[in-house]
Amino acid sequence: MPETARIAAIGDTHIPGRAKAVPLKLMRALRDFSPERILLTGDLTSLSVLREMEAIAHTDAVLGERDFLELPEQAIFRIGGVKFALIHGNQVRPAGNVSELENLARFFEADVLVSGHSHSVSASKGAGALLINPGSATGVRLPGEPEYACNPSMILLEAGAGRTVTARIVELAGASRHIERTFFFRF
Repeated sequence: MPETARIAAIGDTHIPGRAKAVPLKLMRALRDFSPERILLTGDLTSLSVLREMEAIAHTDAVLGERDFLELPEQAIFRIGGVKFALIHGNQVRPAGNVSELENLARFFEADVLVSGHSHSVSASKGAGALLINPGSATGVRLPGEPEYACNPSMILLEAGAGRTVTARIVELAGASRHIERTFFFRF
């Protein structure tokens, strides 16, 4: 395995019910990153999304509450020296509850917990684990939210030697530009 592994976290596409496709600009950024592994947090709602990601890299996907695909509810694995847990996120109430996500990370003994469901992109370290939520790759918003509430987003991770993780949030902000924020974590 290379010294640094490139991993893309993507979630909540809701294709074709609420969105037609992952925006081209986001797909271009994903392909340019050239991940070795893609993590899908569920609510794909279409097998085509899974197939599209599998054509780019090895893909792990979990079941969202809107999925009717044969997927596991969770996935636990190591990449280098970093232990990952992948869930949809509907296991916690309210959606995105940091305290409950930290409890799940402890339960899984994970260094990194990747979850979705809230459609809100975030990367933070709490209670010994990195909590990653790639948001919604298509920018679909939750019912009742205003139109500006959710931009298409994903998180690009680099897990390296010495148990380090760099998380880069890629978020589209309108048709012509995107925002990138980078965070560095050491375990």
